[in-house]
Amino acid sequence: NPIYVRYSEMIISALLNHKISGYNKKNIIIREANTNDAQEVSRIVYERNGNPLDEIIDIVLTDIETIRSNKKKAIALVICINQKIIAFSKCIHSEYFKRSNYTNLPKGWYLCDLKVMEKYRTNGIGKLLTLYRLNWISRRANKAFYYSNIENKASINLHTSIGFKKVNHSIRVLGSCYSNNIGSLYEFKF
Repeated sequence: NPIYVRYSEMIISALLNHKISGYNKKNIIIREANTNDAQEVSRIVYERNGNPLDEIIDIVLTDIETIRSNKKKAIALVICINQKIIAFSKCIHSEYFKRSNYTNLPKGWYLCDLKVMEKYRTNGIGKLLTLYRLNWISRRANKAFYYSNIENKASINLHTSIGFKKVNHSIRVLGSCYSNNIGSLYEFKF
């Protein structure tokens, strides 16, 4: 499919040419998360969400272990600068989701849980990790999905600037921090 190849090439080109403000690309590594990363990833999640750190560590460790055992349905990634983890995110296939928590979601690959340490935000780290995840998904599917709290303007702006289009205005994600568990669904076609 020529459109699929064109968009995949565009994503790879964007990845190669993407600039990170103030950092040498040689010092930036994107890799699969492992259980040894749980402590650092938990600190990023804690900084963002504020839940008790000991609870977050248990959740993150279990999440990473589960994802690593389901490689065909999910991947967890980290970005490191000078060997320090500064961002975490996941790609998850809808088959991995606990279906009772999600309604109105189509089957396919989802970008989930983009978390960047506060001092590294707004300099391109989130965009780099999003482009990387799209490239990863493009080798498995012809589209990707992302859902968000309708109040998370920074995340929505990031994803729409890359080419995501809103496809549903009121999805339900039980247990989410969304107002009344309702968010919006976006789609990216390769």
